Amino acid sequence: MKHRVDPEGKRLPIKLDSTSNGEFAPVPLWPANLEAKRLAHEFASSLSKKTNLTRRSFLVSSCGAASTLLAFNAANAAAGRSGGFFDLPKDAALDERLARAQVGPAATPPRSTV
Repeated sequence: MKHRVDPEGKRLPIKLDSTSNGEFAPVPLWPANLEAKRLAHEFASSLSKKTNLTRRSFLVSSCGAASTLLAFNAANAAAGRSGGFFDLPKDAALDERLARAQVGPAATPPRSTV
């Protein structure tokens, strides 16, 4: 399947960015969140090879969502944050069934009626 929106697989399945409507400058991300994004991209690159998927196909799968949440957990733990975390097993990053049970099925694009 060709992904027209993000063919290179640069977008994470879970957005972790500051956002603005243009009225005010967006609040900068905390260093732990910047590290979480970096780590999530690193996970996507290595785990897509292990699952024999393109990087983009991996990221739009349930395993891609699970690995992104696990990267968020790792980065926040490394930053010393002990509050909330995403409760899912590390195996969910490579096991599609387990990932679906934890994060739900990946969204499928709507079918064209034309």
